[in-house]
Amino acid sequence: MNKGLVGFFDILGYQNIIQNNRIEYVAQLIDSKIAVLGESTKALLVERLGGNVEPDHCLNSIKAIVVSDSIILFFPYSEVDYNDDWKLFYFLSYVFQLLKSAFDAGLPLRGAISYGEYYYNENTFAGLPIVSSYGLSERLNLSGCIFTEEATKELIGTLESIMTRKGNAQDFHKLLFSYLAPLKDVDKKSIMLNWYQPFENWDTPVNDVRQYVIEKFHAHGKNVSRREVEKLENTERIIRYTKCLNEETFYQVLKHVR
Repeated sequence: MNKGLVGFFDILGYQNIIQNNRIEYVAQLIDSKIAVLGESTKALLVERLGGNVEPDHCLNSIKAIVVSDSIILFFPYSEVDYNDDWKLFYFLSYVFQLLKSAFDAGLPLRGAISYGEYYYNENTFAGLPIVSSYGLSERLNLSGCIFTEEATKELIGTLESIMTRKGNAQDFHKLLFSYLAPLKDVDKKSIMLNWYQPFENWDTPVNDVRQYVIEKFHAHGKNVSRREVEKLENTERIIRYTKCLNEETFYQVLKHVR
């Protein structure tokens, strides 16, 4: 048993990939991309964030389970970790890189992160944060990552602790933002994760955001129905919005009202 952050993500259009391709193509895609996405993301992040810091000890505590078209993340995290400025930073960096790598591979992810007590043992798991992250992710009408109310409280608690001790939380300025999230039933002001490019000079920005999103939503033979067009357009809008993020918009996270 543990207490911490739990993420639930599913691949948009996965059934289309199965329906529109030969089984050999699907099997190769699963083996080369989907099944290894959790570990390949860790390796890429260690390479990119190595430098003068040691991300390995934080990233090794992240457990990623792939179940069909879903990826479930487990990350032990509680109040005693608030003084470890890097622990939350590395987890959020891992999640954003997971979403970015998947999107670039033509596998747009939609997901949510919750917080609470959970049980995890190899491929067996249970707990309310799994249920709440799954339920919220199913309502999210775009490719991206949203935080439940429980996870938002933990995020803000950590950020306030960092602000008190250091006077700023510069590393998080473009990682997190407050946004009127498009949900299937009703839009809701929520905290979201910037998966497109939260750090300068991380990846080369695309010249045509709309073309980039359209290509990834159609990749691997996926069809985009009128219902899916809404997810596509919401994804394009949120990517464009993240280009406007700065220190001022970050403070909206600390003042977030649910």
